[in-house]
Amino acid sequence: MKGLKERVISAFVFLVIILIGIFGGASNFGFLVILISVFLLWEFFGIIISEESRSKSIHKALWTIAALIPVAWVFWKEFQGEAFDLYEFGPIALILIYIPLLFELFSLSSAPFDHVGGLFLGFFYITVPMCLLLDIAYVPAYSPFLILGLLLMTWLNDIGAYFVGSSIGKTPLAPTISPKKTWEGTLGGWATTILGGALYFHFFMEKPWDLTVAISVIAAVFGTLGDLVESKLKRTAGIKDTGRVMPGHGGLLDRFDAFIFFLPFIYLYLRFIGG
Repeated sequence: MKGLKERVISAFVFLVIILIGIFGGASNFGFLVILISVFLLWEFFGIIISEESRSKSIHKALWTIAALIPVAWVFWKEFQGEAFDLYEFGPIALILIYIPLLFELFSLSSAPFDHVGGLFLGFFYITVPMCLLLDIAYVPAYSPFLILGLLLMTWLNDIGAYFVGSSIGKTPLAPTISPKKTWEGTLGGWATTILGGALYFHFFMEKPWDLTVAISVIAAVFGTLGDLVESKLKRTAGIKDTGRVMPGHGGLLDRFDAFIFFLPFIYLYLRFIGG
């Protein structure tokens, strides 16, 4: 009972913070994205970096700062009304990645290139999706209801998968990665996401059906894959949760694993296909 109460309170506080960040204005949302990115990167690098020593904290801090700066830069550009410029973004990202590479050259790390590989992975796994999230949110104008809709699809997927899976789930989806996930639960999550997402975007945001169904399908399928990727990461590292920032729920990476994974695919669809 205590555990359930802890989970409910933690989820409520999390939801309030998210809603305040989204509907508190464009600047508040940008700072929320940066704050979430800090936690996501810190938790991810805590898994990737192997040493159990003081140097691990130094590595985590350096890697987090390096991978966070592009997010802050995109926020500043977008908030000023300037277009997201990939040609500017690329050199900045490369410079920030090469600085930690030089750090590893002179460090006493026993696995320097593993750490550099982890930095590159963290950049593409977390930094890039969070930058794309800012571009989705601010272009052509700040749209809090669009962001809420994307998050809503993540929550619907989790809720649908949990209730259907716990009720009738029997067929394992990926037993070596996540033993509790079933095909029945996954299909239930997809149905909930596609139905709820399509209805939300069509009636609440007045988007055409083809766009609403497409982004809902993308969120459902790639969100599930993102959840499996993070489960594989944790299983490889031998941990249950990525952090303890949300009592009863684990870390923020546990909560945003599906979201950050489907964001690039949503971005590609919105910018180059769906319009």
